[in-house]
Amino acid sequence: MRPDLSGFRHVAAAAAFLGCLLAGPAGAAPLLSDLTFSTGIGWSDNITGVASNQQSETIAAVGVRAIIDRNSRLFDLGLNLDMQYIDYLRNNFTSELAGNSELHARFAVVPEVLSLVVEDTFGQTQANAFAPSTPGTRQNTNLLAVGPDLRLNLGEYLMFLGSGRYALEDFQRTNADNERFQGTTGIYHEFSGRSSLGVLVQAQDVNFESAQFSDFIRREALMRYRLNASRTTIQLDAGRTEFRGRGVTPVRYNQWSFRFEASRNLTARSTLELSVGRIVSDSGELLATSLGSTRDRSTLAQTGLGAIQTVGANVVGTGDALRNLYGRATWRFVGPRSRANIAFESRQERYITGNSISRNVYSVLAGVSRDFSQRLTLATDLRYSERDAETVTIVVKDSAAALTGIYRVTPRIGLSLSFEYANRDDNAGGGDYSDRRAWLGLTYSPIAQ
Repeated sequence: MRPDLSGFRHVAAAAAFLGCLLAGPAGAAPLLSDLTFSTGIGWSDNITGVASNQQSETIAAVGVRAIIDRNSRLFDLGLNLDMQYIDYLRNNFTSELAGNSELHARFAVVPEVLSLVVEDTFGQTQANAFAPSTPGTRQNTNLLAVGPDLRLNLGEYLMFLGSGRYALEDFQRTNADNERFQGTTGIYHEFSGRSSLGVLVQAQDVNFESAQFSDFIRREALMRYRLNASRTTIQLDAGRTEFRGRGVTPVRYNQWSFRFEASRNLTARSTLELSVGRIVSDSGELLATSLGSTRDRSTLAQTGLGAIQTVGANVVGTGDALRNLYGRATWRFVGPRSRANIAFESRQERYITGNSISRNVYSVLAGVSRDFSQRLTLATDLRYSERDAETVTIVVKDSAAALTGIYRVTPRIGLSLSFEYANRDDNAGGGDYSDRRAWLGLTYSPIAQ
């Protein structure tokens, strides 16, 4: 029996502390590019997200945000941590740890040849495919992976890459905890320092603790092209995927798969990112993708406290594998005093075993912020999402708008005040409703911005 990792959600915070110990001598490059402590109090007039018998709630929270990026010849550490402990003062819900973290650590066993890699993704997923994100429907989910990476130069332009991972995935509510073994091998030809073409084979074996979900095997054979130019990066994978379920009634499925990722610096201040794919996926991979596409969102997005709910709100925590056809486009602008972003996402989720409800997901997210002075910043966020089931008449439409003001008392201390209005149009029996929220927060950063 594998070890209980219910407390592993704190790994990112522990890694941040370890990173501080490894910061090195005075005068070295700063280890932490962001360290912010926060506290605040919020209010919602419909905390349970229902059309009738609505409950108001007062919420208190304390949190920490930390970003680490340390690279050296023998050790790399990357951490994006945004966590809060949330207490519901009227005792409608138990206290919860919410937020997200992404950890990547690499230790060089043989420099430039063999490395040991530790990766961890923590965040919230939904226990129900169509329910609103509330303390009763979201759940903490953690995916930990450990294993070696191998790189061998076979000639001036030819190289062999291999990796192995042992991974554990844990869900707070869904009975889908599992362990998985994954291996990847590939041979690549580098045309120059900017581009390469390769062939790779991947294999994954997933085993669940509960008989509720069927163990499965996933195999892929892909061609991969990479381009890393001065303003453009591209990666294209295309090939064949085989899925084999090992349940009472074995399921076997084959498909042509592809993944296309591209990023382009349109100007010195704006970036366009595109992602399109047709893959066999699961909850852990969808969560990691969700976090990766919303790194600049605050932890309050988990609870809707004066911020648009984004991270994990559209990811269902389940043990069923799915065929995922997706497309995403994100535009970002960062100027001296203004910032803006707009993102579109579309997903067709088709669960292979049929135990979960297949659905379509469409989302639009936009945000603008402006520094009116060295002390005052105003920001607005807008979101619209639509989820509909494939075979039954379920359509859920969510829209929300938030306005946030930030006043910097000193360069390290800030006050924030947020207001949010959310509305749901639900034909699945939950009914239509609205939710108004407010949040007053205090932040302290020992690192001058």
